[in-house]
Amino acid sequence: MLDLLLINPSLDFGGDRQKLRSLSVEDDIPRQQSPHIGMAYLIAVAKQVGLQVKYIDMVAYGFSVDQLIEYNPKKKLL
Repeated sequence: MLDLLLINPSLDFGGDRQKLRSLSVEDDIPRQQSPHIGMAYLIAVAKQVGLQVKYIDMVAYGFSVDQLIEYNPKKKLL
C-alpha cells in the first residue's frame, strides 16, 4: 500500500527535458540527476517512520500529465 506519492512536476516539459539532456554526462545513462535535496529529505524521513513512498520526477522519468493521471501505484514505475 502506498502512503505517500511525491511528484516533481514540470510546467514546460519540452524545455525541462532539453535542459536535463544538456546536463547529461553520458547519453546512454538515463536519469543522471539526483532529486532535489528537499525532496530527498522528505523521502528519507517518511521511510524512517515506516511510510511507503514513491517519487515521480515527471521530466526525468518522461511522465506526461496523462500518464500521471492514469498512474497506478501498485505497478512498477518504469
